[in-house]
Amino acid sequence: MDAQIKKGVLEMCLLHCIREKSQYGYDIIQKMHEFFPEVKESTFYAILRRLHREGGRRPRI
Repeated sequence: MDAQIKKGVLEMCLLHCIREKSQYGYDIIQKMHEFFPEVKESTFYAILRRLHREGGRRPRI
């Protein structure tokens, strides 16, 4: 699978988990490892940090 597509899928899955309820990053990553066992924790944390940094800003078009 293309790396950019995989990152997009990971981001969407992380957003879905966050939408459900407030959770710690570790708990989210443990849940995601069930579906993406080959992805390193650092990759998940990098996406979570970026999402947190961006907050509620809408993407620019």
